[in-house]
Amino acid sequence: MNNYESPVDSGNKGRVRAVTAWVEQTPIDDRLWTVKVHNGTRGPITDLVVDVYLVDADGNRTGGDCVPAKQRISLGDLFARLLPQFLSPGLGAIGAQQMQANPWMQGFPQGGMPDLSAYGGMMADQLSSLPQLRARLAQEQAGMRDTFPKVVSSQQETQVLYFAEIGDQVWVDIAFDDEDGQRWLRRYGKAPTPVVE
Repeated sequence: MNNYESPVDSGNKGRVRAVTAWVEQTPIDDRLWTVKVHNGTRGPITDLVVDVYLVDADGNRTGGDCVPAKQRISLGDLFARLLPQFLSPGLGAIGAQQMQANPWMQGFPQGGMPDLSAYGGMMADQLSSLPQLRARLAQEQAGMRDTFPKVVSSQQETQVLYFAEIGDQVWVDIAFDDEDGQRWLRRYGKAPTPVVE
């Protein structure tokens, strides 16, 4: 996880240091990145602009494809990618039962594609007893949006799920107005700086 958090100092610059952004690659897919903005100040930030982009190993922009995931995958696809992480223990047991019932499957690395239709009830029961799955799906669903909101209230966080090419790193810069109307720019890994017009 990459973030912008740094010690608070005096004055307005110290307060806006509490406006942080970070990116984190999801365990669902190497091409999916969660980008979050957190307003840790006592007032709202407005006119938020979030620039999400790809860089190479030297930190140079690559111009690669980095877009909100909503443009590339559906919520159903996201669920299908997330599901195996929570079902793997149950599916392992089902696979073992299939191997016992069908010895001809043994010796095949992939084991063929067993008929799992008889296990639908067991899988449904396992799904309904997984509050972690529901919570994780709700979290990822919250990020399936086109853009960040322009206003983030005090002590609030917002996120967007991004789809990016494999091999590059995702960085994020943010610009916003503080509660006094001062414009700030916070580049990846740097402290916020006031924008002078």
